[in-house]
Amino acid sequence: MHCDKRAILATLTILAFSCDMPQQPHPAAGIAKAWRENKAVREVMVFLQSHGASGALAQRIHKRYGDDAVNVVARDPYRLALDVWGVGFKTADRIAQELGITRDAPARIQAGLLQALLGKLNPRAEKETGRLVQFDQSPYGNDDVSMDATGFAYVPQRCLKERCRIHIAFHGCRQGAADVGEEFVRHAGYNAWADTNNLIVLYPQVIKRFSPFTWNPRGCWDWWGYTGLDYHTQSGAQIRAVKGMVDRLAGG
Repeated sequence: MHCDKRAILATLTILAFSCDMPQQPHPAAGIAKAWRENKAVREVMVFLQSHGASGALAQRIHKRYGDDAVNVVARDPYRLALDVWGVGFKTADRIAQELGITRDAPARIQAGLLQALLGKLNPRAEKETGRLVQFDQSPYGNDDVSMDATGFAYVPQRCLKERCRIHIAFHGCRQGAADVGEEFVRHAGYNAWADTNNLIVLYPQVIKRFSPFTWNPRGCWDWWGYTGLDYHTQSGAQIRAVKGMVDRLAGG
């Protein structure tokens, strides 16, 4: 067999050159990596769009929360109104209802009330760090106008050093501490919002009264006049009592 030495030398040179070159990744590896990365994005987008978010909104949500978007939205869809540009309460509420959150859910009521009263808010705290304190209500009102002896206030850590706004949370009928203990003042949901928004939450308390002069058998705040005809004015006994509490908090 006859071999061309020049051809052999050229072949060996090419082989040596090829061995010295860095190995290039196979195109299939890049395709697989992109598929894995895009799969997470697709799953987020499908979830969001299947629950009422438009394509453009789903993109903004994913940009804000990344691959954790599904968990964030499923846990608390009302965060969208706080975190994502262009999303208001109505949009967040529509998505929340698509997720099965009822119209009377505490999370919905809290988000709607606080945003209506206070405007744009920071997301609520995952864990509360403030203190729930009790105080004597007797300087402001007594049981003659159905006021309980003790009230509550939630004070975030920041508010011990900085000036904070005050939010008043009135409990419902049969929801005062005399009926449910600290259930409302601890678990109504306001405290987590207070921690991240520099809010002191005042929880004034009323009790049941069965006096002929103060008939309040369900422990309600005076929405109909059991404390007098001026119940709904600045002269009303309970309104003056709560105003006194607010003034005391504001004055330090």
